Amino acid sequence: MLSDSVARCRQIAGGRKGQLARPTSLPPLHRIGTAALAVQVVGSNWPKPHYTLLVTGLCRFQIVQVLKEKPYPVAEVEQLDRLEEFPSTCKTRAELGELSEQFYKYAVQLVDMLDMSVPAVAKLRRLLDSLPREALPDILTAIIRTSDKEKLQILDAVSLEERFKMTIPLLVRQIEGLKLLQKTRKHKQDDEKRVIAIRPMRRVTHIPGTLEDEDEDEDNDDIIMLEKKIRASSMPEQAHRVCVKEMKR
Repeated sequence: MLSDSVARCRQIAGGRKGQLARPTSLPPLHRIGTAALAVQVVGSNWPKPHYTLLVTGLCRFQIVQVLKEKPYPVAEVEQLDRLEEFPSTCKTRAELGELSEQFYKYAVQLVDMLDMSVPAVAKLRRLLDSLPREALPDILTAIIRTSDKEKLQILDAVSLEERFKMTIPLLVRQIEGLKLLQKTRKHKQDDEKRVIAIRPMRRVTHIPGTLEDEDEDEDNDDIIMLEKKIRASSMPEQAHRVCVKEMKR
């Protein structure tokens, strides 16, 4: 069935585990889908039996007519694009001009804000330079934070120009979100450093009469008792200096 999906007008079928045993009515289908090639299937029994399917997208298609729903959906589809018919990178740049370059700039800016020590991030950064520009909107849409509605809107955008225009605002939104997150983390780290720097000064600059008086009095009593014990211990002079130094910290 996979080879038929890349023809001009063919039938496409799909099913889910359990439909043969308990056939149900077909849920609403989105009119545009993606034909894909399955490259890996991984199964696991934890926390419950399930399978993970790794696929590579081939092209978009549009449902012309649903032929049957049971035991699995079968539909007549029409292919909307062909990867092998995409213009070369140079031609795409010439046609889309500033729009394509603007998208690439934002994509690089977004990836550079991530942790490049993570292998997946480093690989994504290399892909930005090696893949044709027309493939980037679909790839970045699958990675950045977007709603299901936004993903379907990108899927419906068959025109490259329309796809670029729709994904650029999503990239900008993600970039601004990361900037805000980094700024918040920086302020938090600065506040923690400021607290650490101020703490040693509290006993000197403390204002009497506050709620901290009782706790600080107990701390001061402990320090005085420790000083008396050190003086009475008759320890060597070098050891005495080390103890006094540590106590003053």
